[in-house]
Amino acid sequence: MIFTETPLYPIFTVTDIVNISYYKLNAGYAFLGERHAFWEFLYVDRGSLLVTADEDRFHLNAGEIVFHCPEEFHAFRSDGDSDVIVVSLLCKGPMERFVRKVTTVNQQSRQCLGALVSEAALAYQYFENDPACINLRKKDTAPF
Repeated sequence: MIFTETPLYPIFTVTDIVNISYYKLNAGYAFLGERHAFWEFLYVDRGSLLVTADEDRFHLNAGEIVFHCPEEFHAFRSDGDSDVIVVSLLCKGPMERFVRKVTTVNQQSRQCLGALVSEAALAYQYFENDPACINLRKKDTAPF
């Protein structure tokens, strides 16, 4: 039998995860903002948000995602009751195409985001009661 290896050419590589969270926000909730040395994306699962990225402002509806690059000051306010996924990560590769990128997420990608949050809930201790102290710690019961 002959086997042929097929090389992969990754566009970018995620090296570290800082945060994977699902937040249920009340109407008028305001996150005053932050700046940090890693990438972050914010996906609106339900409701809508007003997002600030440095001087730019974006209005995101359910099904939309925004990317924040390292050292970009970003904040948001919930227009009404909203559910959001926040993922923060370090990565290597040409990430320029994601700078302040706002786009609609297709059904397959929404399912992937849901699976990512579910997997994180199985693997890491829950810390939403103190979101200012994000420290993913693997659970002793985390699946292999």
